[in-house]
Amino acid sequence: MIQVLQNLPEVVLVGVFVAIFFWLAKRDRSARSVLWLLAWAIVLLHFVFLMAGGHLSDDAVAFVAIEMLFLSGIVFLVSLAVFSENSRLCLAMTLACGLPLTVYTAAWAWDYSGRVLYFVCLFALLVGPSTIGFFSGGRQDMPYTTLSSVPFLVWALYAVAHNDIGSGLNATLAAIFFICGCLYMRRFPRLSPGVLAASTGFFAWGLVFPVSSLLGTYAPSLEIPGEIWNVPKVIVAFGMIMTLFEDESRRAFAAAKRHKDLFDHNLAGVFSSTLGGRILECNDAFVQMFGYGSLEETLKADATGMYTDSHARSALLRQLQQQGYLRNHEGLFRRKNGESFWALENIALVDDGSGAKIIEGTLFDVSDRKLLETQLREAQKMEAVGQLAGGVAHDFNNVLMIISSYAELLGERIGAVPELNRYAREIQRGTERAAALTRHLLAFSRRQVLTSRVISLNDILGELGNILPRLIGEDIEFSLHLAPDLWAIKADAVQIEQVIMNLANNARDAMPNGGRLRIESQNLTVGVGSTILPGLAPADYVLLSVSDSGAGIPPDVLPHIFEPFFTTKELGKGTGLGLSSVYGIVKQSGGDIKVVSNTGEGTIFHIFLPRCAEAVASPAGETVSPAQPSSRETILLVEDQDEIRDFLSNSIESFGYTVLSANSADTAIGLFREHESEIKLLLTDIVMSGMNGYELASLLVSGNPSLLVIYMTGYSDPESVPESGSSGYTILHKPFTLKTAAEAIRSALQGK
Repeated sequence: MIQVLQNLPEVVLVGVFVAIFFWLAKRDRSARSVLWLLAWAIVLLHFVFLMAGGHLSDDAVAFVAIEMLFLSGIVFLVSLAVFSENSRLCLAMTLACGLPLTVYTAAWAWDYSGRVLYFVCLFALLVGPSTIGFFSGGRQDMPYTTLSSVPFLVWALYAVAHNDIGSGLNATLAAIFFICGCLYMRRFPRLSPGVLAASTGFFAWGLVFPVSSLLGTYAPSLEIPGEIWNVPKVIVAFGMIMTLFEDESRRAFAAAKRHKDLFDHNLAGVFSSTLGGRILECNDAFVQMFGYGSLEETLKADATGMYTDSHARSALLRQLQQQGYLRNHEGLFRRKNGESFWALENIALVDDGSGAKIIEGTLFDVSDRKLLETQLREAQKMEAVGQLAGGVAHDFNNVLMIISSYAELLGERIGAVPELNRYAREIQRGTERAAALTRHLLAFSRRQVLTSRVISLNDILGELGNILPRLIGEDIEFSLHLAPDLWAIKADAVQIEQVIMNLANNARDAMPNGGRLRIESQNLTVGVGSTILPGLAPADYVLLSVSDSGAGIPPDVLPHIFEPFFTTKELGKGTGLGLSSVYGIVKQSGGDIKVVSNTGEGTIFHIFLPRCAEAVASPAGETVSPAQPSSRETILLVEDQDEIRDFLSNSIESFGYTVLSANSADTAIGLFREHESEIKLLLTDIVMSGMNGYELASLLVSGNPSLLVIYMTGYSDPESVPESGSSGYTILHKPFTLKTAAEAIRSALQGK
């Protein structure tokens, strides 16, 4: 009864510790807290056994109690090893240590005291914890665990040599709890009060066993005052409990810091506000997005005023209250300076903890994306209009070809009647103006065949410098600035002249009361990541800049200036094709164009033309005057338009040639096979149903390399037609005159 009363306070105290660790394990749910609960449960069983084991012998009670202390110490070691990548190996080593201990205790209980068995068990118990310490922390823990266990190992070996079994057991237990103290400090580098208390308690717990040996007992027993034996346990228990709370507090603080960092450093604008529009909280990205100077200034602002349309926010709130959240909602917002911008909004209606509903969400500025989408739509629209314009121009050129040809023929036949001859000339002039209109359309659609060669932009500007002052008028101050050593470009010189003339005309119309026109050339290297013009590839460019001091272009008009037939001039004052043809020529030449303009501040057109590494080509020589045919050469004519084919066939025959006519590529191939030795020249339209003219010419030339080819075209893709300077090829642009056709045929045949 006395023994029960003596151990009852310890049982109650440790029972309280077990209850606390049970509550903490349920809350924490970590392997460490569960193992600590298990270890303290074993300690509780140790005291329960001491309290209830009165009917057993003192040796039996002592050694069963000691085995429980061994087990609790080993569980403490395992709990400190679960952080290691080798935790499974640590567990295996612990079991390997526990097995000899169990065998040894059982042997002693049956009064076996063989020294060899004792030595094996003792060695395993001492080496095992050291091994656990090594594998649980690696090489960095090995010195501490070794130093803490070696003195006790020496003591144990000395005790074995002198057959002092009790001291050997005390030495082993002391080593285990000293290693626990070392690993505890190593596992929690931050020496908090809990860590210091628990590690100090483990060291004190380990010192209890040498004290037992000094008092001449095998292990702490009833002969030792309870305070000496129990105080270290209390210190360890309180230290572990404090450690768990400190660890939980540290994790909560780290989570709060991560949340705050995520909130503060988020690229999106994060905010919370009341339904009425009062901003409760926001991050720096939100402040910068709306252009405020500080967080305090932003929190004083009204969220309703951040929307360009207050009704839009009201509708948004109604939808939010119905659904509870809104995802990927695009809205138009207003910055502090009044500037509008597009943002992607993700918001939710949440409870603030007091029962009130607030709005939490994020905003991401998508203005750049919206701008790119707008530019893409404009580009697609212009491409579609360009395709339509090109198709119309091609068909219209065929009609003009018929009108122009018969008007020319009519003029020759009625030359003796002046009035009728004047009518015929007016018809021809009308077709020439219509042909110029279709050239503008083809230039915009980028389907006009360009005669590209290596040229110097300065040469063209130098020639135009004498013409432009008379064109724009004396009230406009004209200046020309040419960069020395300007790089060469590869383009159609006539079309580049047309670009400059169109821009000059446009500038003149923008300055009805006079002003300044400046044209400048310079070399420009565009690097990777340049923001000069979106989509401009990194390369060397020749930059042509045309600037004026005119009225400028309004922001709502600027996106439409390159659209065909778009004009702000009065009815009858412009066709709306000047800038669209500029756009088409520049794009077809491989370049790009940028416009900078503000109302009342003038306009600057920047044209980027790719640099050409080749030398500038020499000017073309004089055109060879066509001569009459020396013999009736045979020409194969291929045209799918009956009116044009009949007219050309009759006209070319009147020049003294033999003409074989075909309305399709298949018919032409059959005629060529019959008259291959006679046919000297192929005159073919390019755009035909079935096989086109280029494919037909390639097929026939492969069979007869000496065959000459002249193409007729209203338009054609640049990749589909060889350059006009290539050997054996000439291009006639519809509508062309009979004289032009006669000169082209004679020049081709004379060059044979």
